[in-house]
Amino acid sequence: MTWHCNFGRKLDNRGFTILELLIATGILSGILVMMTVMITGIGNLYYKGIAQSQTQDTTRTIVRELTQAIQLNKGVPRTGSTTKNVNGTDYTISAICVGTTRYSYVINLQVGPSGIMHGLWRNSVGSGAPCSPMDLTTDLATSDTTGGELLGQRMRLTEMQPATQSAVNPVLYSIKVSLAYGDDDVLNLSGYDTTCKGGAGGQFCATDRLTSSAIQRIN
Repeated sequence: MTWHCNFGRKLDNRGFTILELLIATGILSGILVMMTVMITGIGNLYYKGIAQSQTQDTTRTIVRELTQAIQLNKGVPRTGSTTKNVNGTDYTISAICVGTTRYSYVINLQVGPSGIMHGLWRNSVGSGAPCSPMDLTTDLATSDTTGGELLGQRMRLTEMQPATQSAVNPVLYSIKVSLAYGDDDVLNLSGYDTTCKGGAGGQFCATDRLTSSAIQRIN
């Protein structure tokens, strides 16, 4: 048996100095901050995209429905309006009836707890009956089983000019709809030209507008 001894080698037991630990901690903290900012930005873009997509889809659905209703029904669309007090302010609730379909709507009031119960309610009405709007301040989902709400939560109509008849061509109608998603403090409310303010909370805001024409096929 042979024994080998190496008394000249020294074990290196040195650790990190406090300065090295501080530098490493600072670098790690910086990386975490950058990752947090990036993840937050991606999340904001995601929610902004979802809000914009839903707003655009809703606008197109409303315009498409009105266009088809005008095309497939004869006679001039009927209208009506009433005034309701919402949170201490009087608002005009309007209605347009195309054939046996009635659209009751209100402008610049958000659908939700801080606004109004319904923003654009579609249901059936008797042919030739007065086009009186539904009471959008009540829960129509439980009282009117034939109808349905066309706007999502936190959405609002900022302008709606449905079925404006052409003075030159009696069977030609123009349809103009502007929609917004978001609270009052993130919106520049200006009718058809409503825009988002941007900045903080901008990811929770979206707007869309669409103008279309419909030719009445049944006279």
